[in-house]
Amino acid sequence: PILDKAHQNFSHALADDLNVSVALAAVFDLMREVNTLCDGGKLNKTETNKVLELLKTFDTVLGVMSFEKRHSTIPDEIHQALERRLEAKKNKDWALADELREYITSRGYIIEDVPGGSRVKVVE
Repeated sequence: PILDKAHQNFSHALADDLNVSVALAAVFDLMREVNTLCDGGKLNKTETNKVLELLKTFDTVLGVMSFEKRHSTIPDEIHQALERRLEAKKNKDWALADELREYITSRGYIIEDVPGGSRVKVVE
């Protein structure tokens, strides 16, 4: 029913003199409801795929969503710099840790401190 409602709202908005702002609102409403279901563990893989297919249908009109999973390889030099930074932090060498953070960020990556360590991601 959620997908039918979203599809109907989206279609009506476009039929109403191409009212894109209302069509986008239908997409956001759908995503809010889907996120609530996901948080509650109430969507299975089949249902999730149906949501994804509907979003792809919407995007044939909007052309603003990306469904390609981006694979980016972090160079070894960046991983090594991160390891050196972790070691510097462990040794309380804050100046070196800051220097290595700057090195990593200057090359287009960010460091995320997470429980159990840190990881590097490409700046998007």
